[in-house]
Amino acid sequence: MSYLFKDQPGESSSLFVIWANGRHREQEILQDLRDRFEVLKVVEVSWSPDRVAENYQRFYADIDVRGIYHRFSKGTGPFIAITLVDHSPVMEERMTSRGPRMVNGRFLDAKTLYREWAGELTIHCTENAWETDRDVFMLFGEGMAEHRLEASEPWSGEIGRLTRDLTGTGGWASEEELFAALNRAVEYVLLTAKTQPPYIDSGGETNLLATDGRAMHTILRTRPREPSPTGGTLLLRVGGRQLKVGLRHPEDGFFPKAFALRLLGSRKLGRDGSFRPGAREEFGALAYHELVHKPAAEPAGQERLSAIAEQLGVAGWTPAALANVQAFQSLLLAAMPEDIDDFVRPLDAAVYFNRPIVGQNASWPVHVADRAVCSLSRLVQGAGYLLRNLYWQTRDQLLIVAPGIRVVKRWVAG
Repeated sequence: MSYLFKDQPGESSSLFVIWANGRHREQEILQDLRDRFEVLKVVEVSWSPDRVAENYQRFYADIDVRGIYHRFSKGTGPFIAITLVDHSPVMEERMTSRGPRMVNGRFLDAKTLYREWAGELTIHCTENAWETDRDVFMLFGEGMAEHRLEASEPWSGEIGRLTRDLTGTGGWASEEELFAALNRAVEYVLLTAKTQPPYIDSGGETNLLATDGRAMHTILRTRPREPSPTGGTLLLRVGGRQLKVGLRHPEDGFFPKAFALRLLGSRKLGRDGSFRPGAREEFGALAYHELVHKPAAEPAGQERLSAIAEQLGVAGWTPAALANVQAFQSLLLAAMPEDIDDFVRPLDAAVYFNRPIVGQNASWPVHVADRAVCSLSRLVQGAGYLLRNLYWQTRDQLLIVAPGIRVVKRWVAG
C-alpha cells in the first residue's frame, strides 16, 4: 500500500488516547510516556455531546463495532490525545485486535500496561505510521507531518484544549479535504470520466472503489449508518452542496473481482490529491462502465474512449466500432485479457446491466420482465436499507435513554 506519511529512519510515531473512562490514571500514564518516548503534544479534546457515538464510529471505521458501544466503554466526556515519537523502535509482527501486523512492539507493550491500569477499552494507540497519520488527521484536521512541524520542541507539560468533532463531521469543507481523509484512511481509487476537479457532482457518475467498502462508507458519512453490502450511491455534503458518489468494493459485482483488485493494485497518487488507477487500468474501467452499465455507449463516451485509446497506442477503438455492441465487447476483452474474463451483474440493483453483451439476447417480453424485476429489486433493496438503519438508530437511542437494558440483555443471555 502507498500512503502519505512515513516515519523517518530509526523513528516511529504514534497517537495515544486516554478516553474519558480512563482519565483516573491520566497522570501516571503521561509520566510513563515521557519516560519511554519523546512526547510532542498533549491535548484535551471535547466532542459535541450529540455526536459522540458518530465520532467513535468514524474514528474506528475499520472495526465492525457500532459507535454506541464505544460510547459506553470509553465514555462521553473530554479525552486526552498524546502524539509522540519513539527513537528506539522495535518493529516486529505482533497479534493485535486487527490480526497479525508489523508494529512497534514498544507502543503495544505500553498500551497493554496502561489498559491494565485504567481499563481494557479506555486506551487507544496507533500501531503504524499510516494509522497514526489517519487518526491525527481525523482528530486535528492535519496530517502527522504538519503536526510534527508544529511540535518542533518536546512537550512542555502544558495540556492544550480543543473543542472539535472529527474531520468531515456535518459535511466536507471541500473535495480536497474529503480526499485528504480518504488518502489516509482506506485503499481506494477514484473512477470518473472527468479530467479535472471537482470530480463529485449531483449526477452520481463518479465512483469510489475501495478494498474495505465499510470503512470508506463510515469515513464519508456525516451520520453513522450501516453500509449496504451491495454497494450503492451515497449522498454527501461537500462545500455546502448535496452531491452523489457511488461506493464500490471488489465483492459487489460492479466490476469482475479480479479486475477490481487490479484497479486497486495499480493505484497512484495524482497531482490533484486523489488516488487513480494506472492509465491502462483506468481506460479499461471507463470502457467497462460505458459498455456494461449503460443501454448503449453514448457518443461523448465513444469519442472519449477513442481519444484515450489513441494516447495509449491501442488500435481499433474508433467511434464507429464502439457504436456496435459486439465490436465494443471484443475490443474490451482484447485490451484487458488478464483482468476481464466475464461480465457480471452488479449486486446494486440501481446499476443498469446491459444483458446483450453476455449473450442474453432474449425476446422483448423477457427484456420487459427483466427491467421489472430490476426495478422491484431496487425498491426492495432501498426499503431494506432504510428499515435496517431505522432499527439500529432506534435501538441506539433506546440504549442511550435506558442503558439498563444492556444489563438485562446480558442477564437474559446468561
